[in-house]
Amino acid sequence: MEKEKKGLVSVVTPCYNAEKYLPRLLNSILGQTYPKVEMIAVDDGSTDETLCVLREFIPKFEKKGYTLTLLHQSNRGQSSAICAALPMVKGEFLIWPDSDDFYRREDAFELFVGRFRNLPDEYGAVRCLPVYRDEDTGEERLYDRSCVAMGPYLFYNCLYCDRFVWGAGNYMVRMQAFDKVNKDRSIYVEKNAGQNWQMLLPLLYSYKCETIKEECLCVLERKNSHSRGQYQGFEQLALRADSYCNTIVHTLDSMSLMSEEEKRILLEGITKKYLYEKFRLAIGCQEKKHICRLLRSCVSHKIKVGKKDLIKAFLVCLGMYDVALCLRRCFQ
Repeated sequence: MEKEKKGLVSVVTPCYNAEKYLPRLLNSILGQTYPKVEMIAVDDGSTDETLCVLREFIPKFEKKGYTLTLLHQSNRGQSSAICAALPMVKGEFLIWPDSDDFYRREDAFELFVGRFRNLPDEYGAVRCLPVYRDEDTGEERLYDRSCVAMGPYLFYNCLYCDRFVWGAGNYMVRMQAFDKVNKDRSIYVEKNAGQNWQMLLPLLYSYKCETIKEECLCVLERKNSHSRGQYQGFEQLALRADSYCNTIVHTLDSMSLMSEEEKRILLEGITKKYLYEKFRLAIGCQEKKHICRLLRSCVSHKIKVGKKDLIKAFLVCLGMYDVALCLRRCFQ
């Protein structure tokens, strides 16, 4: 490792129409007590004043002894923005918060790096716990720790979204480990699926992850954010499920340290998982024609369909689903 990279924390953030939220993130980084930080902000085709906000913060970063580098591209999504910035990362460590999140502790980076210094090289990631803030009310809620997998082996939790802590800025990774599992520093680009599976799955397959049991990051819950609000109705929800599935499939397929047999098993499982999820989405949206089509696909893929879901599907097709819901509420 080159001397100037030792101890440096690289922050990569995709920014799309984030002028309202960016100052809070940028100020939370400027407020860090950790001395060595570079930030790469990627403007993803914003149509507001995002670029102006970023330019205004460049001298503030320089005054602090940090650097802020700006990239600009047409709107291609978070994963594309991350992919554009990865080759420029110079740090020993990397963290990638969203533009509307912020660090609620001034010593967040110190906590991350300090934990890394006390861990062996088999640990490729350190994460903290998030606090969620409602955009409209300002009310904050803690992550339910009883629902979090706390062990060091988190690959399958991440893969299947099982008791896994999401939030881009929660994770700091060791670039030496990241480069071993992603030698060309390139991730699969899918506009509607974010970047966390691509960044984390290869790393968590080969390395352990340490959890700091402190709430260092505040995640803003917005109705019109990437993961909320913009997906309404079966067609949009199914499109998102397909995007998630495609992202995981391509990421698994690119993992050179995984055997072909293990890939085959996992790819089959993921395909079935999202097919069944779309079947349940069709039930929830009361899409009769899609229910029948997806049920046939589930059967052909030898997916075990739960009895409750079969009953719900049957009621929707009979036009009795709303009546059944009303009756259930009456007797609760």
